Amino acid sequence: MTKKKSLIITVLLYMITIIFGLTLFHILRDNFELLIVTLIADLAMTTIIFIASIRYNNSSLYDPYWSVIPIF
Repeated sequence: MTKKKSLIITVLLYMITIIFGLTLFHILRDNFELLIVTLIADLAMTTIIFIASIRYNNSSLYDPYWSVIPIF
């Protein structure tokens, strides 16, 4: 896989993950405590990244998670 293709896949994956996490957070925030909702959204986003890293056989997909996701 070329570097350009890998970068595109990574960016798209993280965009999808962030959108999914924020959507899940907004859906659940009225029904649960803030900490629980944050935990659920984080676990869901971690699962998406983990499954994608298995799918693409690239554990490096998970590396940016620690620097990107805490911002959101």
